[in-house]
Order: sequence, then structure tokens, then C-alpha cells
Amino acid sequence: MFKSVTVEKQDGVAMVTMVGPGKGNAMGPDFWEEMPKVFAGLDADDATRAVLVRGQGNAFSYGLDLPGMM
Repeated sequence: MFKSVTVEKQDGVAMVTMVGPGKGNAMGPDFWEEMPKVFAGLDADDATRAVLVRGQGNAFSYGLDLPGMM
């Protein structure tokens, strides 16, 4: 459904995992387009009581994907 994140829900907790392209879950155009949609959907879900945001692999995120944003 999303290119930059996965969303899993269990027992009222949503786990949003950053799976950005390339190295270190860099935050590129897909991330900035999708994150507001992800959180709007979680906010509208009354069953979601908590959200955990994490990065896939060894790093949370290296930050902004500069080449991807140019």
C-alpha cells in the first residue's frame, strides 16, 4: 500500500516502520507524501491507542534523502 513505510496493528498499537529506499531509511518524496496519510488514517481509527515509529535495519533514519528531493 505504501512505498516508504509499513503499518502493522495489534492490540491497539500501530507499528509504523520506515522502509525508505536505499541507505538508512532516508526520507524522500514518497515518505513526505505518505506520512500525513498514514497518521491521518491512524488518527481516524478509534482502536489505535499508541503509535510506535521505527526504522528498518540498523538505523532509524539517516535523514533527508537529498538526491531524491532535488
